[in-house]
Amino acid sequence: MKKSFVLVLAVLASLFSIDSLGQIFVSEANITISNKTLGEVRLPYFYEGGRTSLQSVNAKYILPPLSIGEEKVYAILIPYPVQGGGVYINGKLIYELESSTDERFFNWYRPILINVSARDFNFKSSNLLEFRQVGHLRGWVVLPVVWGGISDLRPIYETLFYLSQTLVETINFLCAFVGLFLVLIGLLGKESKYIYPGLAALVWVILFKLALLSNFSSASWFVWRLSLYFFTGNLILLSTLFMINFFSVEFSRKNVMFFSLFCQLGWLIFFLVGAPSEYYLDIYWTGGAVFAYIVCVVYTFCARTNMNLIFAILFSLYLCISSVFALHDFSIQAGFLFDFKDDLFNVIGNAIYLSHFSLPAFMLTACILLSIDYLRNKNNLISAIKENLNIRDEIVSDIHDGVGARLNVLLMGLEIKALEVDAIKEDVRRCIDELRFVLVSKDEKTPFLLKLIVDFCSDISLKFSKKNIKFDYIIESDSISNLSPKLALVLYFSTLECLNNIIKHATTTAKYVNYSLSVTPNVAHLVVEDDGPGIDGWSNSEQRFMAADFKIGLGIKSMISRVTASGGAILIVTKPYESTAISISFEI
Repeated sequence: MKKSFVLVLAVLASLFSIDSLGQIFVSEANITISNKTLGEVRLPYFYEGGRTSLQSVNAKYILPPLSIGEEKVYAILIPYPVQGGGVYINGKLIYELESSTDERFFNWYRPILINVSARDFNFKSSNLLEFRQVGHLRGWVVLPVVWGGISDLRPIYETLFYLSQTLVETINFLCAFVGLFLVLIGLLGKESKYIYPGLAALVWVILFKLALLSNFSSASWFVWRLSLYFFTGNLILLSTLFMINFFSVEFSRKNVMFFSLFCQLGWLIFFLVGAPSEYYLDIYWTGGAVFAYIVCVVYTFCARTNMNLIFAILFSLYLCISSVFALHDFSIQAGFLFDFKDDLFNVIGNAIYLSHFSLPAFMLTACILLSIDYLRNKNNLISAIKENLNIRDEIVSDIHDGVGARLNVLLMGLEIKALEVDAIKEDVRRCIDELRFVLVSKDEKTPFLLKLIVDFCSDISLKFSKKNIKFDYIIESDSISNLSPKLALVLYFSTLECLNNIIKHATTTAKYVNYSLSVTPNVAHLVVEDDGPGIDGWSNSEQRFMAADFKIGLGIKSMISRVTASGGAILIVTKPYESTAISISFEI
């Protein structure tokens, strides 16, 4: 993790082209806190006060003497003056920031660059630099100061100022805008995977704004601290819920409720206990929540075994970056400092500056993941629409052929006056039902067709009864949701073809007809059996008509073509003057 810190800091240093060879970093100081002398300490140093209180911190740095004859303009850079106070050179006040009092608290989250005249320095002996701070913090961070020529210090100062001021405002503005945009998209589309990162961004911006307030009344301190714990816990909660929701990771409701409650413990405990709980909340509760978040991210990554390569790479990068920044933010709050063996890295790495990168890292990852997910869903939707259009065209074509053929038969029958009124009414009703099928919604098409099959079996049973043929039919369709409208239509036409053929060709000798349709989650199976005269000219071994006349068995040929074109299997076994069995099956 420390190597990752160094890598991030190295990138920052190279980004802003900071050359630290022309400056002197003073990395030791004699520290006195509220009249308690700590002696000479190596910087960076963190003093743990246990709870927020108004304290004074005096850090004394020893600067080398000036060389006689030097005429350059000197400067002192204090990279992280958290609280107000005065800066002294050899006992002379050269700079002052407004300090906290019992009535009002001040914070200065920015670097200061102080121009110092050579007349204020000793040429023959070392110089004493003092920074006397008065402020209200639970813990104090004392960082190295930088001394040298004004031209040597300005690159560092401009970089630190950019990190602490300009970049912060830019990040907050952009992330607040993007966060609000995501929330609106989520609300309009009723998609929680957009709402969670959007709310996380807004909470993050509010949290930063509160944490970096420059001044506020001491009477507001309790509400201010309570708000920080509230937004910290809910920030971690929202970020975690985004990962769980986006990747559809299975977490039990009990675990989610437990984690949600844990994220609220910070402000609840502080509300009940007050200032004495600060240390324990900052160390244990914050650390536990950050650790739980990282564990959740790792678990999400491991649980999604079907994650594609792009998601896996992005998620791995985010996991590394978020872990580094989360550890950094927790370390700053808990008072754990890192010694990078480099003065510049010690300044940047142990100050609050890097905390501002946590939000854009999260938002960038979230937006990329959501964009990829949107494009993938869009392509899937386009493919589904195209597939549905093709299926619809095929269904309409099949309905058109069926209805057209039946109307032609009706017309011929009426012309030669060979049809009874009841037969005409039945065929017309069938045509109307099939045309109505085109108009019903996609979800209703399969149940609609299965009802037509049931109605047809019921109607044709009367015809069989008049011919003294026993007709038994069983239709089991508990899993119709898995059966597509296209396959249901094929089963419908196959039912009509098989049973109508028996009425036309087998009523003189047949004694029984068995019809069975079973729809399970994985298979749809249709079987029609009769003891009629069989199918003339049919070869069981070849599964085709042996006669050369293409007009023979047009209905059966059309049924076979329709079944095989839809990916189904059909088997016809006939025995001359004994029986016929037709079996049709589809894998769903």
